[in-house]
Amino acid sequence: ETGDWLLSIDTEFGHGINHVDGKLRCIQFCWAPGKAAFVKLTDTKGDWVFDCAPAILAEVLQKFLNNPRRKFIGHYVATDLTWLHYHFGIDWYGRTAMDTGYALHCICETADMKLERLSMRYTDLGRYDIALLLAKKKLKIGDKDGYICIPDDVLVPYACKDVDVCKRLYPIFFKELLRQGFNIQLAVDYLGVSR
Repeated sequence: ETGDWLLSIDTEFGHGINHVDGKLRCIQFCWAPGKAAFVKLTDTKGDWVFDCAPAILAEVLQKFLNNPRRKFIGHYVATDLTWLHYHFGIDWYGRTAMDTGYALHCICETADMKLERLSMRYTDLGRYDIALLLAKKKLKIGDKDGYICIPDDVLVPYACKDVDVCKRLYPIFFKELLRQGFNIQLAVDYLGVSR
């Protein structure tokens, strides 16, 4: 069972090398397969898009995300949650249901960890990153550069699929961890997830 309390979450950064000196471009949430929301924070010039201060948005996000019942899923989610804590005060300690990157490493440590590859292997979302790759090539954006210049018509579908894949991977990886004999009874009890 994966109720709406179990939220897949992801961010894309605009620029910077870490959560302190960088800027977030967007935040994405997915509460069910095919059901994702995109929160645009900055435009392609790096300008804040809301007509309120970041502190006001932080209050709204905290009301939504800081409910202790809410748990998070993500691919290398510690990075996203660190950004969200630093910029918006999201309390995440002890509330991560699964990091799909770490879970896959436990399942098969030699597996290809790229989310787009996992999408092709485990979901029907396919290779959803093609438009992004073409835009990055056209704009001469390197793999370690942020997404500040990526147009919204490319970034929004890509980012929503990113977070959707994680939501779809969660039950698959959870069952595989159980099948392989990982002792995750504590997680089962804590999260209320049925076997």
